[in-house]
Amino acid sequence: GGPADALGALRPLHAALDPSDPSVEGGWRRNDVWGLLLVPYALLLRGGGSDPHGSPRSSPRGAGGSGSGMNATEVYTQCLMVASQLKSLTFARLSLLPSL
Repeated sequence: GGPADALGALRPLHAALDPSDPSVEGGWRRNDVWGLLLVPYALLLRGGGSDPHGSPRSSPRGAGGSGSGMNATEVYTQCLMVASQLKSLTFARLSLLPSL
């Protein structure tokens, strides 16, 4: 499949991590961990190794029909913004990675 199929396969992951859905944030006991998981999800949406220019895996409107499409570029930006606001990378650096 094409890009729409690739984003369609991410629907369950998107449902669990969607940074634009307030109920998703409320469902996580530890928001810092949720924020930490948003970073690799954003990189997955960006399609890291698949596109040398680093553009999202799909056209701006990827999976689904009208109203259910996921804007990969917008979600990518929101994921990084939320992770930054929650200071998730600072949490990872100070708590999860061993001191050198």
